[in-house]
Amino acid sequence: MIDEVIERAVPWGVFIGIGALIGAAFPRETRAAAKTAMLTGFRAVDWLQGMGAEAFEKGQDVFAEARLEYEQTAREAERNAERRRLRVVPSTPRRRRARRAAEST
Repeated sequence: MIDEVIERAVPWGVFIGIGALIGAAFPRETRAAAKTAMLTGFRAVDWLQGMGAEAFEKGQDVFAEARLEYEQTAREAERNAERRRLRVVPSTPRRRRARRAAEST
């Protein structure tokens, strides 16, 4: 996915086209410079693709860990509910006021 974005943003043809135009316009003087520019562009794209793939992989790892923790918590809550080991959550001041108001009426 990230590779596709990078290829769309900086397609390989751009570097080849720039090198060909410079090489055709100034064959002797700029051949080495055009070649260097193209090689640098290729390296930059390869580096970006590698970094993008690594970031994507790390993101998948974090997502998988979070999903696993969520599923474990949900299973534990289900087990506690089945065993009727429900924990009473202290009410908030707003709930206490509402409960008192309902009791007084």
